[in-house]
Amino acid sequence: MAPRWSPPRGTDRLTPIGPPLEVSTSNPIGEGTKTMRGTLKMKVWFLGSWCICAVAGCGWLTTPTKSTIWHGDIKALKKAEDDALQLCKKIRGDSPESLPPHKFTTDGCSMWPDGSWQQCCVEHDMPYWCGGSAEDRKNADRHLSECVAKKASWVMGSLMYVGVHFGGMPWWPTRWRWGYGWDWPHGYEQLQLKEKVN
Repeated sequence: MAPRWSPPRGTDRLTPIGPPLEVSTSNPIGEGTKTMRGTLKMKVWFLGSWCICAVAGCGWLTTPTKSTIWHGDIKALKKAEDDALQLCKKIRGDSPESLPPHKFTTDGCSMWPDGSWQQCCVEHDMPYWCGGSAEDRKNADRHLSECVAKKASWVMGSLMYVGVHFGGMPWWPTRWRWGYGWDWPHGYEQLQLKEKVN
């Protein structure tokens, strides 16, 4: 059994070395907490203000201004623009006020690799550019899924349907949102169809 340790003789009472410590009556821990809370509030306020300004001030960035596919094929781009405009006129009418203020653009399959199904994505971009009701959007997403299933596979069509269903909502400040031909934010609209569109 190891012997118990005890202090050396004569050192039962320890005497302080140096000047006596000053005892403060203030609560430094409480003051630090208050300062920390104030700093945290200021950081949260600053971050929140910055996010609001960024989203509101940069809303124009959510509307694409040029197509990112078919760079050398001007005929294909022009045909896609004309087809999108004709589709939108069938839905909204011919008056310039009823059509999107920004010209049609396409990026092919947004956030997805382009392949033999790229034309399906371009056709899907047309109603997304034009905008409309939630039902119009469901029909466009369903058409994309069916088109991709024919060109590639049912699994890929289903995955793309889920992707556009959640990623293409009109309130997202993205370049592939529903109604991207309009300035953001631009939600769903109840339109009276000028002509039945398949």
